[in-house]
Amino acid sequence: MGSRRDLMRRLNRHTDVVLVSYYQIRGDFSVRSPETVKSDFRRLVKVYLGRMIYVADTGYPSSQLLGSSTVKQRQYIVAVFSAWDTHSVQIGYLSFAWYHDQPTAQLDQFERYNGSSNPHFRAFLATLGLRERDGTPKPAIAAVRHNITKRDWK
Repeated sequence: MGSRRDLMRRLNRHTDVVLVSYYQIRGDFSVRSPETVKSDFRRLVKVYLGRMIYVADTGYPSSQLLGSSTVKQRQYIVAVFSAWDTHSVQIGYLSFAWYHDQPTAQLDQFERYNGSSNPHFRAFLATLGLRERDGTPKPAIAAVRHNITKRDWK
């Protein structure tokens, strides 16, 4: 949606489905307000008007280092489902990034692969899960379950 929007539009012109990743973060990995999900989805479907869009992965970190929390992460989940409802004709699929926060060894591997030791990048990757590393549910998972039940999805 940013500076490469026109390039992405040209690349996707002849595809069957437009695949996107959606993370509501700034360039420094700090979070944006969950309240902006609605306008972001509205802009996305406008850019690809009439095209089927799949959100291949989305998520919202819960790290305080990034200005977030488990409460904000839950608000993000609620906002995503609401925006998806509004645009369900055009957004046919949506997948959340990770069920659990990532273990230290996996984070170390991500850092090596990406050549980054940025603590904000690590905090982003470390806290995208809907559960803590030890399996403890975060409030976000209850929001996912509620929205699945509300739609009678199995």
